[in-house]
Amino acid sequence: MESTERWTTKKPSSSSLRDKELQRIKSLAVVSVLNKTFADTEPSQVITKRSSELNFSAELQGKYQESLKQLAAAKEQNDQQSQLLLLQEALVQALSEQIEYLTFENEKLLMQRPQLEQEDTVRSIRQTLDTLVQDDWQDQLVSVHSRLEETERRIGSVERAAHDLQQETQAQTVCIETKVETLMDRLKEKEDMVDKLYYEQQLSSLFPQPSSSSRSSLHSTSSHGQKPATARLKSIPAPAPPPSAPLPPIPTHPVENIPVIASRHMSISSRPVSSAFSEPVVSQVYYKEFTEQLQQRLSMSKEMDDLSLWTPNDYDEIQRKIESKDWLEDQQKGAFWKGMKKKLRV
Repeated sequence: MESTERWTTKKPSSSSLRDKELQRIKSLAVVSVLNKTFADTEPSQVITKRSSELNFSAELQGKYQESLKQLAAAKEQNDQQSQLLLLQEALVQALSEQIEYLTFENEKLLMQRPQLEQEDTVRSIRQTLDTLVQDDWQDQLVSVHSRLEETERRIGSVERAAHDLQQETQAQTVCIETKVETLMDRLKEKEDMVDKLYYEQQLSSLFPQPSSSSRSSLHSTSSHGQKPATARLKSIPAPAPPPSAPLPPIPTHPVENIPVIASRHMSISSRPVSSAFSEPVVSQVYYKEFTEQLQQRLSMSKEMDDLSLWTPNDYDEIQRKIESKDWLEDQQKGAFWKGMKKKLRV
């Protein structure tokens, strides 16, 4: 406070000093003028007075110049001191504000000290809990790791057992497949045997052995009827007209995978044919069925003079001719017109 009072006391300004100095110089000038007016008129005195006045005026002029310099220096010093005073006041204001701020913060910290202590306590408790939880998690991870290792060992044992079981299963599968193949071969042999017996039975039913009386009558009729037949057929007879209904289709390959049904009404062509059965027997069966149906179709024609059974060679020749489309169309046309002519004659 003393420093502030010291700085705040007003010092004499340079303007007041200058005014006082000017007033003094004016007073001296007035005195000199009066002295000059009322002085003695003697020249020596006048000269001395003038010289003294000149000296005095020069002295006054020098003092005036010196006072002006002092006045300028004092003014400059005053300006500097005023600036310093302003800076000091600003510094004092800043320091006071800082002191107030520090005081406020100190009071605030003093008020928050219990809360900070509580926060420190909570922080320490949290750290303790974190360590406990971390230890618990580590224990759980160790237990889980041990369980995983045990599970991996079990999985490895199960995989080995499965591999062994797979090998055993493969061996058993191979054994079973071999047994099944042998059983299938045996079953196929038995099926072939059954088919052969079945076809032999069918052949025996289709071709019964004639008795001696029937053989003798057949031989006598054939011997008696041979001459007139040869006499009548001197040239190739005219072809008969085609039947009204088409002939049954001739199978090109044996039929398989058809269940065997013991039925007298089933045709021979619908019976299953075994691959092991001989081809001549099959051809004879088909030939027999074909000739029977052909006899039933052609027996209604009155234009036929003589009817005899065809041989397998005739059947093969007809089959080759049927495969030729041009021959079949020409023959059908010729047979159709010849049949029409015969019907018109009748």
